[in-house]
Amino acid sequence: MSFPAGRGPPVLTLPEIATRDEWLAARKTLLAKEKELTRARDARPPSSTCSTAAAS
Repeated sequence: MSFPAGRGPPVLTLPEIATRDEWLAARKTLLAKEKELTRARDARPPSSTCSTAAAS
């Protein structure tokens, strides 16, 4: 295996490690955002361009 002149192999950087409390807080934030987006999507009227029922 060869590398460009003056360079060694790429350095592997590991992801940041979170505490359980940090992970739980981030998870709750993401779940709340997902719920908000789902509710917004569900509140929109159905699209008339995509009708799978008409194909039956």
